[in-house]
Amino acid sequence: MVTGKVYQAKVAALTELAARVIAGLEDAEQTRARADCTALSLLGLGEVTARRLSGHTGPHRP
Repeated sequence: MVTGKVYQAKVAALTELAARVIAGLEDAEQTRARADCTALSLLGLGEVTARRLSGHTGPHRP
């Protein structure tokens, strides 16, 4: 049998792990969008179009 304390500790650990995984996925997506935006801009597309196509919403392209 699992006590309430053990259960709550496991839930907290899983919640923390899920938050870290989601943060990593979001960081990877931002990196991909920034790289795509830069690549599209280097191909000659305007910044607004490159942002829209890449989904980049961060600061202006590097």
